[in-house]
Amino acid sequence: MSRIHLITTCTNNKKSTDYQSVQLRDSISPDEDIETSAALWSEKLESALRSNRTLAARDLYKGGHWSIAKSIADEHQVELWILSAGFGLLNQNSPVVNYQATFTPNSDDCIPKSGGTLPERSSRWWSALANHIGRTREYQDITSLMRNNPYDFFVVSGSSHYIHAIYSDLLTGLVSLKNPSKQLMVITSASENLGELTPYTLLSKQKMKQRLGGTMVTLNVALARHVLLEVMGSDHSSIDFSVIKQSLEKSFADLLPNPIPERTRRTEEEVKTYVADLLTHAPKISASTALRYFRDSGNSFEEKRFRKAFQEVLSGRKS
Repeated sequence: MSRIHLITTCTNNKKSTDYQSVQLRDSISPDEDIETSAALWSEKLESALRSNRTLAARDLYKGGHWSIAKSIADEHQVELWILSAGFGLLNQNSPVVNYQATFTPNSDDCIPKSGGTLPERSSRWWSALANHIGRTREYQDITSLMRNNPYDFFVVSGSSHYIHAIYSDLLTGLVSLKNPSKQLMVITSASENLGELTPYTLLSKQKMKQRLGGTMVTLNVALARHVLLEVMGSDHSSIDFSVIKQSLEKSFADLLPNPIPERTRRTEEEVKTYVADLLTHAPKISASTALRYFRDSGNSFEEKRFRKAFQEVLSGRKS
């Protein structure tokens, strides 16, 4: 019988462990060649896997996004997979160690910055991970997963950074599916043209929160849950994601756009004071979560400048 696979992104929020996280910033130079860097990084992870206590990938991540992803896997017969900028494609039960690596450009643990645009570098990095650390797993990438399960169904949920990274992998894999338009749905908030993936893509939009709830961080995976609830309990042979996509696009089209909230513009000093107070109460909070709290409180400040101020305050507390 065919299965349903949910492939979604990892999160920066990870549970604390009894050993230090393996960080991409400590392993490579930002200007090194992508393929060389990926090989060195994979060696570092493999060494950590041999030396440190491991845990299942599903138990490493935390936060709202990951809670929804796990609930989908636990409550329904869905195989959960993780898109990781550090490990590549992970099954929820794959052994991992704590790590920090991302495709997000403003992070200190972003992939190397040389060798083309971010989408180009992300795609090359993803491919290189599959050829190195991915070789140790049953399925080293999405292509091999789809090739060996041509009758299964796949829902891919992720931000634009991750969808760009796996773009070529997805295109190569879907040709192995017996009926790709029925078997594949890609859910993302990416506003740019997704080329050959467009026919399979259901765009998540802010106004959908009116029906799905949650935040923008959880919107993609919440929409994936909504899609999967449409097919749960039905005979898998009757699933047609292209029909579900058209139905949901029509259903959500009647929702009015969310009103733009009025926020108070803050100075850099006010931002730093806010961040310092927040870190006192939540010392492990990430810059992304801090920015969300800041804006939800009715404040306004440019994202890049906020992240810079956050890092300056955080560095000052560590020194």
